[in-house]
Order: sequence, then structure tokens, then C-alpha cells
Amino acid sequence: MNIPKILSLEDSPMVQSLIENAFSSYDVELHFASNGEEGLHMARKLVPDVILLDLKMPVMDGVEFLEKLRAERQFQATPVLVVSAQNVADYVIKLARLRISGFILKPFDDADLIARVGKIVKLWPLSGRSSPSNPTAVLNSPHSSTSYEVKSAASTAKLTLHDIQPKTQIKSAKEILIHVTKSSFEDGERHTNEDIMSLGDKIDDYILKLGYSNAHVLGFVLELFTKGKVRLDFRAFSERLELQNPAFIMSRTEAASLFEEHIKAGQRSKGGACAAETQKIILPPR
Repeated sequence: MNIPKILSLEDSPMVQSLIENAFSSYDVELHFASNGEEGLHMARKLVPDVILLDLKMPVMDGVEFLEKLRAERQFQATPVLVVSAQNVADYVIKLARLRISGFILKPFDDADLIARVGKIVKLWPLSGRSSPSNPTAVLNSPHSSTSYEVKSAASTAKLTLHDIQPKTQIKSAKEILIHVTKSSFEDGERHTNEDIMSLGDKIDDYILKLGYSNAHVLGFVLELFTKGKVRLDFRAFSERLELQNPAFIMSRTEAASLFEEHIKAGQRSKGGACAAETQKIILPPR
């Protein structure tokens, strides 16, 4: 059974985390490149089975990368899925000529990404090759010269705050303060606003106000807690989040558990409010 090689060209650490999380339950060899130039070098070295390609990257963008890739005989038939927030209409003629296998719009859904890649290569769940109680996948990151193991979503989901031993006592997401720097451009000028707020409130903002899925928000939470800061780029603005207290830097498993507890607490709160409202409706008037 051959383990499929997937090369992802993506310059955003947050999106890299999302892609990594999406494939964490599958036996794949996942590699990242931060720009087209680095991607070409890695493609020649790895000869991947499928390439996930962002269009907007520094040094060499996705279109130029694809043009150079198709110019080499060994890559003329390599499947390429474009994963980008860019308007595909601006590139449709070039991308069609360069024979892409499909287009996935950011923010993407994990299930959709897996399904699209699964139509190109066979994806085997980790439980099929290793112990179901402790499945792992070997992933390569551009931020590290060595491979590392990441627990699958299935095994991580079984952990709770009581199963881990953090360096510092873990508080709820509502109690952890973050420094938020928001930048936007209006009338050709850059505007910057700074604020301090709870991580829980920021998570709720992204899910409830901006409509991002739990999986997407989990990506930035993992990045924030493992590195202490994260940058998020949106179409109209960008935000830089930084932990007020660096002592709360923790492992990915700890961060995932904290996020899970916050989501569950929100669901319990919402359920309680709905129950109270229903009770008022069904009580007979006095």
C-alpha cells in the first residue's frame, strides 16, 4: 500500500495548520512550501501524487509556479487542486490552459478537501495501518527540518482538560487575554486599531459574526497557543493576535482541548437559554 505524497503550496501558517488538521486522520505524507520557488524545488525532490496550490504567494505566485511546473515533462500530468481565496474568474483561462484538477475556495470545509483529494489518490484512514487507539501521521513542515508526529483528530477528541498536564494551569478561553492589532486600508491609507480582549470573545466573533467553521477557527487557536501569536488575513482587513501572557503557550493537544471546552460551554449556554425561553412560552398564564 503506497502512502500518497501531498505537496501544499501555502504561505499562511494558519492555513497550513488547517490543512494539516484536515489530513491528520489519514495515512499521508504531507509537505508544505511557502512560495512557488520553494514549491518547485520540493516537487522535483518529492515527485508528489497531488499538489494543493494557493494562488497568492510571495516570491513566486501560484500561476507562475504552475506554468513552470507544466513546462517540465515529469509534471505535465500531476494533479493540481487550487485552494485559494482569490476570485477564480480572474484566472480561469490560464488555469484551464494549465490543466488544474479543480478549485477549492477558502475558507474550505475539511470534508470537501478530503473528498476532492480522495478522488485523485486513495486515502487510507490511519486506523487501517496503525493502532486505532493511538493513530499518528508523519507530516513534514517548512518550519522544521525534521518530521514530527501529530495525533489524529479522533484521538485528540477523546482528551479532556483533565487528561493533560500543562506547564501553567489552563483557564477557560474567556479568561485568557489577547492583544489584537487590526489593520485595514481605506482611501489608500492604512488604519491600525489595537485592543485587548478575551480569546473566548474573539473565537465567538469569528464563528458567529464572520461565519467561520469550528475547524477553521481551531487552526488559528492552535497557531496562537503553540507560537504565542498569529496573523489572520481577510479580504478587507488583517488581524494580529498575541497572547498577553506567554506562560500560556502550550501543546496542540492542550490547545485543542481548551477550544473544545469553550465550544461545549457555548452550546450548553445556548441550550440553557433556549430551554428557559421555551419554558416561558408553555407555562399557562396566571
